[in-house]
Amino acid sequence: MLRIIVILGLALGVAGCGVVSSERPLFTAADSVGAPVLRPGLWAIIEPACKFNPRSPAASWPKCVSAAVVGPSTLVDVKRSDDESAFEPTVQTYRLVAGDPVVVQIQTPPELGAFYYGLRPMASDGQGRITNVRFWYARCEAPTPVGDTAKRRKLLTGLYPIKGQEAGCLARTPAAVRNAVRLSEAWAFDGGTDEAGGAVRWIRNGDR
Repeated sequence: MLRIIVILGLALGVAGCGVVSSERPLFTAADSVGAPVLRPGLWAIIEPACKFNPRSPAASWPKCVSAAVVGPSTLVDVKRSDDESAFEPTVQTYRLVAGDPVVVQIQTPPELGAFYYGLRPMASDGQGRITNVRFWYARCEAPTPVGDTAKRRKLLTGLYPIKGQEAGCLARTPAAVRNAVRLSEAWAFDGGTDEAGGAVRWIRNGDR
């Protein structure tokens, strides 16, 4: 399922899972007018049947919870207390793009182009800030049917292969991204083994 390192969800795998990208960000501040706003604070993806204390420090949460700190335009992953490896916080810049569904444009780091995801608000607080979302990555192509072993690609309209990569693709227009995000929503939650979406929710204020 999802990890939060893109960070509402990029252990969807970026190139490995065939997520739509672009060589430069395709959406600007003008595209965000009218888009929903995420409530700042600690957010998490919680695996099914996972039990944890949401009031405890995020670093102590079990591995069935992935956490990130969401700001007005940035996402930062949270170190686990049981992680003995070197830890460099991953910071991504994101933009929510108005539309149905909402497009999420993520840059990591900003100078390396952008990746694209879909977002559908599921709940909000008293100020209208979003506190629960359904989140999925924009696929380059339709999922491969079970039992289909043919090695072929049929990219969605307006998407192009990345030279030297077997997965992943490039969009050159906002329209191509929006189309991929719209089609990918149903594929992400079809109940199959290739599901590529999940729920992400606000836990509390702060970054711990």
